[in-house]
Amino acid sequence: MLKSLIKLHMDSFDRIMLNKGDILLFENSNSPLLYFLIEGIMQIGRLNFQNSILTQGIVKNNTCFIVQSNSGYVYQGKALETSYILVLTFESLDNIIKSNPLFLTYIVNGIYQYFIQLEEFSSIFFPKTVYNRTIALLLYLAKYFGYHSFKGTEIQVSITQANIAQILGSSRVTITRIFKILYRTQCLEVYYNRIVIKNPVYFGFLTQKRY
Repeated sequence: MLKSLIKLHMDSFDRIMLNKGDILLFENSNSPLLYFLIEGIMQIGRLNFQNSILTQGIVKNNTCFIVQSNSGYVYQGKALETSYILVLTFESLDNIIKSNPLFLTYIVNGIYQYFIQLEEFSSIFFPKTVYNRTIALLLYLAKYFGYHSFKGTEIQVSITQANIAQILGSSRVTITRIFKILYRTQCLEVYYNRIVIKNPVYFGFLTQKRY
């Protein structure tokens, strides 16, 4: 149904395709823009004064987010897999909703999903140690991007230890050390660049241990 609505209003928005690893700088325009991730996975963040990215969330398809006009910040999205995004002005959005009110349902649900995912993502940083934050991040990825197989919960995002270090504001050396600890517990493995959590319930209890 959503694809049919999009086809009806192809002239009302810009459609952007990002290959894995591509970066999209969100425009700081005179009026706010709405971005609708219709397919893919993206890492959303804000550039700081050192021009490094402060990750605010990792979101999947059917999420919507609004970039404020003249916010003073530069936001960007990095595609973690091939992604397709619709970019709408509020004027064009209003016209689409008037002709197809059902489209509003998708937008509202997309914005709701976005804030739910961002709120849960922010809780990753509640723990004080990088070890516990790493486990929290992996559990987040397993919840939103994992599927159950005979091996365990396989995270369907190709994410490296360097990516994890960047997201958590840590170093690659520290994350590598943490992964070695997790390998020894035999509750985590990596197959073809995919992280597999063998027992998510037990994995969560690892935060109670001290290393």
